[in-house]
Amino acid sequence: MTTRDIQEIMEDIYGVELSPSLISRLTERIIPRLEEWQSRVLSGVYTIIWLDCVFYRVRERNKVISKAVYKEYAQVCVLEGQKGTEQGFEGGL
Repeated sequence: MTTRDIQEIMEDIYGVELSPSLISRLTERIIPRLEEWQSRVLSGVYTIIWLDCVFYRVRERNKVISKAVYKEYAQVCVLEGQKGTEQGFEGGL
């Protein structure tokens, strides 16, 4: 991505006009911090949970109504240094 690309995005999204030289100076200061963040040691365990539901039309007491069927999926990511293993668990109500 070029400084001109970033300049256009900042103007389109935020309505801010930045010079290419300012963008260059900012990215020169930010990139080392980003690289440090990317190479950090990660915590031991991360749990991610997704929830979803599907609505079905069902007949109940002579009326058609909507009822939800919920689905959850949990994923545990155990990290050892930079490598991870994943375990998934599914369930439904």
